Amino acid sequence: MKYVQQAGDVAARVAVRFDEVQESCRLVAAILSLLPQGDVRVTVPSPRQRALAIGLVEGWRGPVLVTLETTADGGIHRCHPHDPSWQNWPVLEHAIIGNIVPTSR
Repeated sequence: MKYVQQAGDVAARVAVRFDEVQESCRLVAAILSLLPQGDVRVTVPSPRQRALAIGLVEGWRGPVLVTLETTADGGIHRCHPHDPSWQNWPVLEHAIIGNIVPTSR
């Protein structure tokens, strides 16, 4: 795998992404081979009624914050994933005011 490309164009960036995917697959296989023997699946209990949960998941632009709220019967009431790039949208919209790119205004 190369990990580094000499060109800085889109094709070079895509090639790096493919290298990263291959490396990720290699790492997953290596980690799985080191898991101890035994059960790898457990039953997850139903969510509590009217519960609120917050979690972080690593995304390619940084941590993705996820909030989840359950209903009285344990179903999903609200789920909100917040990607770090969302914070850039208001700035981008302001930066293109008067441009030909349509905005929400």
